[in-house]
Amino acid sequence: MAAVKIPVTIVTDTLCPWCYIGKKRFEAAIAQYKQVKGNQVDFQISYEPFQLDSTLPKSGIPRLEHYYNKFGKSRFDQMNVHVRSVGASVGINFAFSDGQLIGNSLDSHRLIKYAGTVSRESQDQAINALYRAYFEEGNEHC
Repeated sequence: MAAVKIPVTIVTDTLCPWCYIGKKRFEAAIAQYKQVKGNQVDFQISYEPFQLDSTLPKSGIPRLEHYYNKFGKSRFDQMNVHVRSVGASVGINFAFSDGQLIGNSLDSHRLIKYAGTVSRESQDQAINALYRAYFEEGNEHC
């Protein structure tokens, strides 16, 4: 019997730590489902862009400064502790650096869209590489 195909569209921004956490949780849920049900279902995952802040310049601005202005230092520091804790629970080691820049995510969405024209696997690899580079390796997102 052929697997039932279930299309799943995930709307995400590569600047959003909660999107990365959600992706990891969704992948864990699929793995858990397949342990119980086997490969009866083929989840056909695709990604659509969303920009949390389309006003960010392409050249980037200091990440901490941006978040302190947006949320306030005290609130952001609390949020940062929480996101790191939740991220660790799904295997993400958030490694932000103090001087890290945050920039407009439009080009990352273009890359993800292009990778999707190659294959779903390529699209998944591209988004994983972008998330890992920004959130775990401390690279600038510009």
